[in-house]
Amino acid sequence: MNINRLNIKKLYNMKTLKISIFILIILCIVWLIYSFKNKEEFNVKDINKLTIDELLADSKSPDLKYSDLKIINPRIMNLLKKESTRVGNKKDKYVNGVLPGWIGGFKESLPGNGNISNLDMLHNTTNHNKITRQLKILWPEFSWNTTGDWNNSNDNRVYQRFAKDMSRIGYDDTGKIYNVICPQFGSYTPIGTIVNEVQVTEVRGWIDEKALRNGKEDWMNGEIKVQARIWFEQSEVKHNKLLRKIMDLAHDMGFPFPTSKDNALIVKTKDAYTGNEFAKVKSGYAKKFSPPEFTKHESSDPELDKEMDCPGCTPAVGVCHLHVIIDDAISFGDSDKDIMNQFLLNLINISVHNMFLKGNVVSWNINVSSPESVDFKEWKHHNEFWQRSLGDIHSVSHSGQTFPKYKNGDIIPEGNITIEDVLFQIAKMEASKLI
Repeated sequence: MNINRLNIKKLYNMKTLKISIFILIILCIVWLIYSFKNKEEFNVKDINKLTIDELLADSKSPDLKYSDLKIINPRIMNLLKKESTRVGNKKDKYVNGVLPGWIGGFKESLPGNGNISNLDMLHNTTNHNKITRQLKILWPEFSWNTTGDWNNSNDNRVYQRFAKDMSRIGYDDTGKIYNVICPQFGSYTPIGTIVNEVQVTEVRGWIDEKALRNGKEDWMNGEIKVQARIWFEQSEVKHNKLLRKIMDLAHDMGFPFPTSKDNALIVKTKDAYTGNEFAKVKSGYAKKFSPPEFTKHESSDPELDKEMDCPGCTPAVGVCHLHVIIDDAISFGDSDKDIMNQFLLNLINISVHNMFLKGNVVSWNINVSSPESVDFKEWKHHNEFWQRSLGDIHSVSHSGQTFPKYKNGDIIPEGNITIEDVLFQIAKMEASKLI
């Protein structure tokens, strides 16, 4: 009898244990589903409730994962687009094609009716509170020769538009320029995605809206100090074996590998005509070459509007240009680090068709849209977003850029960095140490 009771008790305990385990498994599954659902709801729903300031603050958080940023990023861009639209033509009331508030007179106050040589160069990240008007650079059209020879045949010339609706010229009601927001573009290579920014550090000059409105060529005059900042998207480091090998090599040499804008590889430039550190920005198209039709935007183009996700943006109301000579990369003051710097720059030039080849001339035709008033909050957000540059989210940094093309419109294949290229550049680097 006691044995039967014992067996029954054992069976009961076994059955209870199995039921308990089964219930525990069910609870775990429910918890996992609930957690996953909550995470998705946080990523999409809660993020949609955040302000742009909170999103930018979150983006700076070291705990934020790349997978989260991919969801946050479109939200930031939608907010930026919404605020940009809010202060654009839908808000501005144009009277006979003129944006009210224009005073002008700054150009006329200068010697020689617009000579800017005696103006102070203004730091490009200050004086934002003085900006009341803007020209959006929706079409940052760049061009350079793949051979590095400015005077060479235009058959070797590259034409590429950088990312859309990033660059702007900011000025006040009198026409004094205070700020130029810089353009970027990205290149996909076997050693990672490279982000390139044409960074403006100092600026001076004027805008004449009346001349711009009347189609005159002398609607602006300016000078800017420009440098190129180049870095690799950090998000790809753990997935790219070749890039990690190069990073290990750089680490062994004590070289701070450029995986963000803050520690980017920096290349200096100077004006192509004067050799001065300040590049002249002049009205009209660049005279050194004849720009192909696909780089011009004076005519309304519904297809381009659709491509740029910017209905009614075209046509451009004016164009200005500059030419800069690519100079040396900024030195570390250490021969080994400078050699590593040049090693990376050589690899980067393979991917961008020698854009940053020393001595090459890079030209920029700046097509601008109609003048718009400035909402200081929106300008501040837009400027901070691109000044800090979320370059590790390439869907944003590269948005709206075109593939590099020849003058006939043929797309130029992106430079393919091979293992042989890397080994060759390593051999050159080692050889330079012996000299």
